[in-house]
Amino acid sequence: TLFGLVLFFFRVEIYAQFRWILLMALLVAVYFGAATAIARNGLAPEWLPIAFVALPVAVLWDTRISLVLVLVIAIITGTVPYFAEYGTVLAVTAGGGAAAMSVRAVRRRSETWRSIAIIAGTTGLMLLGYGLTSSRDIADVAQASLVSVGNATVSALLAMGFLWLFELFTGITTDQTLLEWADPTRPLLKRLSLEAPGTYAHSINVANLSEAAANSIGANGLLCRVGVYYHAVGKMLKAHYFVENQPAGRNP
Repeated sequence: TLFGLVLFFFRVEIYAQFRWILLMALLVAVYFGAATAIARNGLAPEWLPIAFVALPVAVLWDTRISLVLVLVIAIITGTVPYFAEYGTVLAVTAGGGAAAMSVRAVRRRSETWRSIAIIAGTTGLMLLGYGLTSSRDIADVAQASLVSVGNATVSALLAMGFLWLFELFTGITTDQTLLEWADPTRPLLKRLSLEAPGTYAHSINVANLSEAAANSIGANGLLCRVGVYYHAVGKMLKAHYFVENQPAGRNP
């Protein structure tokens, strides 16, 4: 209810999209399904896959919503008898918060390992701090930290692996997909550069201008850049009809 009210008052565009809400609900269901399996099999609480929830929400929507969801999940986790330990709540909060904020450093799927390092490092430091204050055995702390590294790796790789499906389901285009579309070796852009080189050069120049203008007013500069790359691809059909593609001679 708390999370729903946050969406209703501060992110009404999310609240109004059934598929968006459904995806969030499914991610939370996966998390608590995994929590049930962990509890039944007596596994370490550090295996709770909070990053699998936090990363997609942060990438598809924004960091703040992901942080609120992480905090709500952490509170609920602490009410489950098997996980009713202060250290577990701290680890879930730290790992989820790190996952939510680490997407600022990740704009390409190949940089997922940077996010994994941030999540694992933050969770490990939290477990170490809690272990020192509660006088836990250092071997137990080290083992819990290793588990958190494995959890961060598996959860983040799964989250980023499923991100394409999440984008397809929600209809949201992420910065990572935009960067893929901006690749000059993509077939359509390559064809534009070969069949209408003047138009291609014009698009590159306008893309630089539009990205700078968008960034200066807080808009999405990457979206503007990619949009401009493709805005004139139709000129390929009659490239010689446009002045930037015409050699010296008569204008048809």
